[in-house]
Amino acid sequence: MKKSVVTLIIVVALVVSVLAVGNLIVNKNLFGEGVGLSPEAYYVNGLPVDFEPILGYTHNQNPNGQITSLWDEDGRIFFLAPGSDVFQEFKEEEKKKWGLGGFKAIVGYSHTFNGVEREIVGLWDKDGRVKYMVKGDDSFSDFTFGEKSDFELGGFEAVLGYTNRLGGGERISLWDRDGNVKVSERGESVFRNYEGEERRSQGLGGVRAVEGYYHLRDDIVFLWDDDGGMLKWDWDEGKFVVVEPIGILGVPDVAYYDGEEREVVVWFGNREYRSRNGLGFKEVVRVVDEGDVGEDGGDGEAIFLEANVVDVDGLTVNANGGVGSTEGEITKIEWDWGDGSVDESFFVASHTYSKKADYDAKITAYDDQGNSKTINLKIRLLPVQDISIEGEYVSFIDFPEDYFDGSEIEPTRVVEILDTFFEILSDAHHDSNIQDRIYFHYEDIPDCPGASSNSREFRIDICEGFKPNGFHNWDVYAHEMSHNIAGQNLFFLYLAEQGYSAFIDEHQAEIAPEYVLRTIEDNQNYYGITSEELSEIDKANDGNREIQGNAYNNYIANGKPFFIRVTDIEEVGDIQVDKATVTGQALSHVILRLVDNLDKQKIRNFYAYLKDDALRGVGFSESNVPDEVEFANYIAVAYSLSFNQDLKSKLEDELNFPIDNEIYEMFYEVLDDSLEEQPPQESNRPWWCFFFWNWGNAQCTNNQPEVNDCGIIRGDYLDLDNKVNIVFVPSGYEGDMASFKEDAKNLWQNFEDHEIFDPSIDKLNVFFSTKEVGTGTKSYCVFGPFGSASSFLFCDPIKARSSSNVCYDGKRETIVVHNSEDFGGGGLFLPVNLHVATISLNSMAYKTVIHELAHTLFGFGDEYFKEKNYYSTPSSSPNCDFEGCPKWEDLIGEFEDVGCLPGFCTEGKYYIANENSIMVDEFNLEFGSSNERIACCTYKE
Repeated sequence: MKKSVVTLIIVVALVVSVLAVGNLIVNKNLFGEGVGLSPEAYYVNGLPVDFEPILGYTHNQNPNGQITSLWDEDGRIFFLAPGSDVFQEFKEEEKKKWGLGGFKAIVGYSHTFNGVEREIVGLWDKDGRVKYMVKGDDSFSDFTFGEKSDFELGGFEAVLGYTNRLGGGERISLWDRDGNVKVSERGESVFRNYEGEERRSQGLGGVRAVEGYYHLRDDIVFLWDDDGGMLKWDWDEGKFVVVEPIGILGVPDVAYYDGEEREVVVWFGNREYRSRNGLGFKEVVRVVDEGDVGEDGGDGEAIFLEANVVDVDGLTVNANGGVGSTEGEITKIEWDWGDGSVDESFFVASHTYSKKADYDAKITAYDDQGNSKTINLKIRLLPVQDISIEGEYVSFIDFPEDYFDGSEIEPTRVVEILDTFFEILSDAHHDSNIQDRIYFHYEDIPDCPGASSNSREFRIDICEGFKPNGFHNWDVYAHEMSHNIAGQNLFFLYLAEQGYSAFIDEHQAEIAPEYVLRTIEDNQNYYGITSEELSEIDKANDGNREIQGNAYNNYIANGKPFFIRVTDIEEVGDIQVDKATVTGQALSHVILRLVDNLDKQKIRNFYAYLKDDALRGVGFSESNVPDEVEFANYIAVAYSLSFNQDLKSKLEDELNFPIDNEIYEMFYEVLDDSLEEQPPQESNRPWWCFFFWNWGNAQCTNNQPEVNDCGIIRGDYLDLDNKVNIVFVPSGYEGDMASFKEDAKNLWQNFEDHEIFDPSIDKLNVFFSTKEVGTGTKSYCVFGPFGSASSFLFCDPIKARSSSNVCYDGKRETIVVHNSEDFGGGGLFLPVNLHVATISLNSMAYKTVIHELAHTLFGFGDEYFKEKNYYSTPSSSPNCDFEGCPKWEDLIGEFEDVGCLPGFCTEGKYYIANENSIMVDEFNLEFGSSNERIACCTYKE
């Protein structure tokens, strides 16, 4: 199998899923000459597998841009040339040529005190010897001990050095092993001691820094002290403060800021980690180069070859790249330029065409052991056009045509494959509320994070860095599509936006590529995916699995704390996002190991528990957002049911999940009942007792349902499956069913004041249950639970369902009548076949229930514009619409109460027909003509 030549780096942010993939290009060496790789074990990024740097720094001595240099303790140097992703070795002969023979640097930095064009690189060894080179020089010079003394550095032996601009001007900071610091600012002629009150006031009193760097983008210095603690400059505090990084432990061997990638890089031994903000780190997954299949002979596992166009001047093209052999030396590179011309050239290769056109070139590399490798290169001399492609479900909008050059798969075929992804993912995620289309947009803005999803706009943004390099990033496509589709579950989206995005939304998206791959593998002919295409999808998934494994091994397995909810995005959100994301990645690792031994259907089962009805079915709501313990137990139950085995101990042992047996068992019962679509077995206690341990009253004692009778308010028992059925059930009547019957009938009379409940409607049945459940006061309701408003009347849905089940166990609306004069009511959407509304005997409470019934019975969304109205969009609510109101435009002008009014529904973005509707204000008494027409359709169906 071919090895993918790719370096993977993952970076996360709230609701935004981000992957950055580097292109493999061996560029010019430090001063412009091509360099091959020696035949030993290498990663595809050019570094030997056993290379452990102790120093890393960047500079801009090369006219083409940034150079990154890494040194190990033996003085061996590897460097990264401008625009390249492959390190090259700066060998001993070259070191001697450049004045570094035998020198083993431990400190390195660059500064521009004398101007950018006179940039200076400074190097120190462990004995305090210093080398420097000015931009334009042809070798390093010694900074003599006498010169050191002249600069007040006599006898000073630096172990850490960096430049920064914290004070506005450029400054060099040098630390020795005893914690002494020397600083010099631009314009100063000597180094001075950094000590006393200046040092103490800036938070560095007593600190002995042994590693650090300057974060250029954020204008912050980060330091590690000799005890392993990490400090960063805090502009608000005006001093250094202690911080805790995520994903790494202890003092790194190397730390520097990569200005080209705008990322922080740290090394521990031969393991590299990267971060955007300097706090949340992810290990870079590297692939060991095992060569590739050659076309012309040899064993086909020896050569790697990459090339790209680096410059176009009129008709002349310059192509650069990288080549190496693990078995021998590269003897030649042959170029077929696509215009009939064939020549040989090592990098950099140039060719002049006779006319402007787009050409398909082929490059073949040969070594002295008979191995060869051929790759294709698209060379474009014509202006690059933006193209849009419309598939059945997926659209690519304004992508530059050269975006697709790095893959053999044609653009239209890419969209066809993603149409298949859409079918597979939408079938797994939803029963309803699926969007008709997902729109991919291309972004070439600076600092574009990689890829991101906007569920509300059915949009996915793909950044320039995701251009295919040998193959498309199919795992990223599936990942972002899963975000977008999952976000159509509006309560799931709400929970994500309440702090669970980095954990659960990322987790469900991380397992999506594996689900897509396995689904296609099981029925490849049905989906029409070729073996070559399936191989590409498989390759893309490999790196994803490694990232998840690293998250587990380096974070959770090392005893880091369990964390899944981001609570303060503005102040510490980046740290929290990283923690929650890593927990989700580690969960993905554990789950996919289980899937490896079972089948992909287990993932599909899990997706069923992320739907709105299941989440609401255990009592989660806008008024009851689960805390970490509750949500962790929910996920544990969801996976236990998905795999048909009890996983709570496994998740507790391997992932530090905070399992609470009572909460776990309660969720298990409710979700198990919903999956089986059977009436539930009564729990020993109402499930909300688990949230109110201090009650200690009869409501939380053992009891069994005792419902055995049903009465009719209107309608009959005939043809129940084809009618709308409403069942009133009692709470708190203490056996006084005569009073309950009277109250239920009186309440229904209030309902019939609305035309949508008119007595003439023959499709509507109304029943009442004639015996209560429970013991003691026979009440299973409470006002204001979960810290909600006191008017929110919550009633145990298990008992409500058991009570209404005596009248009809099919699809029905259950209304709990609670024997109390206090004002209250509410609604709860349960899974499968039941909705519960609650009402007290307060004279105004019935209005609240009608509002709730409008949700559950007719599917209306809230029309008001409030902070927590996340769900009322035109796609999910028949009573909300876009500009022009096409849903009811035929009624505008025909009915006085029908208009097209802006500023309502989700975030005030949409339009409604009547601002006096009960869906705007539950104390209004009218639905309005437009909503009444919608309601009437329910009875017709």
